[in-house]
Amino acid sequence: MHMGLYAVFCATSLLTISLLVLESLASPLPAPGRQCILNFCPNFADFPSRGKARPTLPQVLLKTNGQRLAYGLQPKPPMRRLWARKATPTTPEKRAPSPLPFAPPAVVPVERCGIVDLRSENGTSFGYVGQESFGGGLVSLNDTLIGALPICFTGDSGQTLLEGITINMGSWNLTDDFPLLGLIQGSDIEGSDIGPGSFNYLALGGIALPGSPPGSVPTYLNNSYTFTTGENRTAESSVWSIDINTGEIMPRWTNPNGTQPETFMFSIGGELFVGGDLEAFSTHFNQEIVPLAFHFEFIA
Repeated sequence: MHMGLYAVFCATSLLTISLLVLESLASPLPAPGRQCILNFCPNFADFPSRGKARPTLPQVLLKTNGQRLAYGLQPKPPMRRLWARKATPTTPEKRAPSPLPFAPPAVVPVERCGIVDLRSENGTSFGYVGQESFGGGLVSLNDTLIGALPICFTGDSGQTLLEGITINMGSWNLTDDFPLLGLIQGSDIEGSDIGPGSFNYLALGGIALPGSPPGSVPTYLNNSYTFTTGENRTAESSVWSIDINTGEIMPRWTNPNGTQPETFMFSIGGELFVGGDLEAFSTHFNQEIVPLAFHFEFIA
């Protein structure tokens, strides 16, 4: 019985091997293919195909410098990333309204009224310009405040030095006809010019309206001295400079040649005069004089 089984097993194995051999003989050989090397395909390069294409090896992506170093490669150069900036929303700039054109402060005429304090060289009060006219229709000195001559003048607001202005006399006894305080050529001299070395002098008196403009040369204006004595004398009215801060009053006489010399004020026996050289005057007329300064005292 064992021999029978062994025979069956051998027959079966032989049959299986035969079938495998027949299957391999039935499979066709690979078809010859055209083989090319580096895009060069010669006519004799027909070699049998190697069968099915080999599977493609997976590609390793070396993204990091660590991976590249592991494969013996140099690290990648640094990359500069340019980030696109988001546009910042802008709002229209609010412009301030254009400033108005600069307008200088308005110039307003201001009238100031007061009295004239006469001061000696040491600064003490020597009296005041008085209300009563002296002989010959000239302005006189008054010893006390009672009887002082009120005066008024007008100047632009903001100005501290007024030049070439006119002074109006208030209650002077000749105010109606000669309201302007001015300078009149001396009675016993020939010329109208004053200055260093000259004994010529001027007297204070009243001038009729409209007077003379600032800087004008001596002319024969209608004045209180000529009215009283009948003697023609030249005169000027817009001759006063006043410092509002200090109250100092200075006359500025214009000579016939247009020059304006330095002036000095003085008194002789209660009369008030102006000259260009006190020593020359005193020597020529043999008179003792009292130098004075005119000072404006404001009265509210």
